[in-house]
Amino acid sequence: MQKGTILELEIEKLIYEGKALARAPDGRVIFLEGALPHERVRARIEKAKSDFMVAMVLETLTNSPERVSPRCPHFKDCGGCSLQHASYGLQLECKKDFLAEALSKIGKIEPNELEKCLPSPLIWNYRNKMEFTFSFEGKIRLGLHPRGSFRRTIDLEECPISSFPVEGLFPLVHSWAEEFGLSVWDLREHKGSLRHLVVRRSQNTGELLLNLVCGEEITVPAKEAFSALFKEATVIFTLNRAWGDSHHIDRQEVLSGKGFITEKIGNLRFRISPSSFFQTNTLQAEALYKTVKDFTRRIKPRKILDIYCGTGTIACFLAEEAEEVWGVEKMAEAVSDAQANASLNGLKNLYFVQEEAEKTGPLSGYDLVVLDPPRSGLHPRTKEALSDSRVPYIVYISCNPSTLARDLEGLDNYRVLKATPFDFFPHTFHVETCTVLEAIS
Repeated sequence: MQKGTILELEIEKLIYEGKALARAPDGRVIFLEGALPHERVRARIEKAKSDFMVAMVLETLTNSPERVSPRCPHFKDCGGCSLQHASYGLQLECKKDFLAEALSKIGKIEPNELEKCLPSPLIWNYRNKMEFTFSFEGKIRLGLHPRGSFRRTIDLEECPISSFPVEGLFPLVHSWAEEFGLSVWDLREHKGSLRHLVVRRSQNTGELLLNLVCGEEITVPAKEAFSALFKEATVIFTLNRAWGDSHHIDRQEVLSGKGFITEKIGNLRFRISPSSFFQTNTLQAEALYKTVKDFTRRIKPRKILDIYCGTGTIACFLAEEAEEVWGVEKMAEAVSDAQANASLNGLKNLYFVQEEAEKTGPLSGYDLVVLDPPRSGLHPRTKEALSDSRVPYIVYISCNPSTLARDLEGLDNYRVLKATPFDFFPHTFHVETCTVLEAIS
């Protein structure tokens, strides 16, 4: 069987990354875009390897009852969403399955304590942060990358997962860039001005922050004109000369506003600076933090350590449940925000340290450790320190089922009490998980 072969296929399931899985007559796995479980399709083989194939759907012969019409006109091409063609109920089922499969196959953990995926309070207009990319393809484009490409950009007319209306945003920025004759960052040549436009909006207070990221300096009049486009917002200019498409900062400048926005979750308020991590689904974050707080209240810890604490949101939520809560975070700006958030909420028993997670000192004095690492998961030295310390309880919050499963297998002195998937990102394949672990005595 080779490239160009046309087959009729029965779709078995969706896999992590949102692709559909079918099997060829010879048993090889076939991956397809845009199909749903139990649909029958005609497809053409586009890539044939010894152990798998990739195919393109030519025709859907039998539609799933869970198939719906995508809301976004860009869904077919845009890489921002992968599951808008699936009912929300199916999305939740699939996300639980993604987690269960990772725990079983990678972590060698039977997911007996795996709960249903908790739905997002909002399934549209839920994202409080969007990072749009500039590109030049005969003209300046601003939007999101198409599927499978990081060099091109789709000019967006709308984005229904964004919590702020973008319809009027892009024409304003296009006109401004043309007026000042600005160039776009070239990934091959490593030169040019416009790289990204990051927009953050507080879900509960409505405050808006725009961060214009450039690879080269732009003129003062250009900065002033850009800031004038958004009179009610905080506007930031960030210089990032790094070759890679990274979040490196050479210099940051507040063009207008306070330099940060404030978000409210429950009875607490949080300061969010341009580069600090903050959960992108505010309402679902509140549900997650309440789950962590409820568990913490049951075990009555005296001393808590929050590793990868970011702006201190979880630490603030747990402050009244312990005598001391310590937070560790490597980003200086986030630590500053965390300290400000403790002060903003009148919390006197919070202590924040700027340090890399893997360099965190002895853990044996803590009753509970909370982990919320990046997608890459825990550093091996962090896992080793946790296993050696035998901290009584761990709460591990993860945005990546694969690295979560890998890390849980490595924490062999602990057993899983409960794993709860949360849908923070409707219409995408991503799933957040809150796992509670207990030391084996």
